[in-house]
Amino acid sequence: MSSQPEVKKDIPPLDEEGVSKVTDFARACKAAARAVTLYPSTHPAIRASLSRLVDTVARITAQGPVTFGVLPDNLLIGGNGSQKPDQSVRETGALLHDHMIGMLTLHESPNPEGWLPFLHLLAMPIDEVRANGGVSRLWARSTTRTFSATAARASNRSGATSSARA
Repeated sequence: MSSQPEVKKDIPPLDEEGVSKVTDFARACKAAARAVTLYPSTHPAIRASLSRLVDTVARITAQGPVTFGVLPDNLLIGGNGSQKPDQSVRETGALLHDHMIGMLTLHESPNPEGWLPFLHLLAMPIDEVRANGGVSRLWARSTTRTFSATAARASNRSGATSSARA
């Protein structure tokens, strides 16, 4: 039995540039989310991860906003996804999906500190997120508006979204 991920035949394929955007974002986001959960806020690993995330998102959004659709094991752009998503894409998709995020729109990259509220939200246990009113309510408290997260419907865990903006 192979350890290679199964090819997704029901998702239209992304072009090479799209796969690169998704993979680069997933790697940077996952690393920053991990650093925030492991280290105190002043640790150099957090600063380095945030810097990489800022640079990655600035590159991805250089030609305009990018919206990622979130599936439990993939990230999509325009409904298209990688046919064999990188491990970081699968893990980032799972992390966002577990936190009931169905869509993430990046308008531009905030400064490093602008990412911290979002990364702290991802570090919260999902039960705590729900107890505090869900992603939409928690994100509404943030002052960061250079990207938006749209909550997934609780009844539909397939990546479909509600109209609530986070």
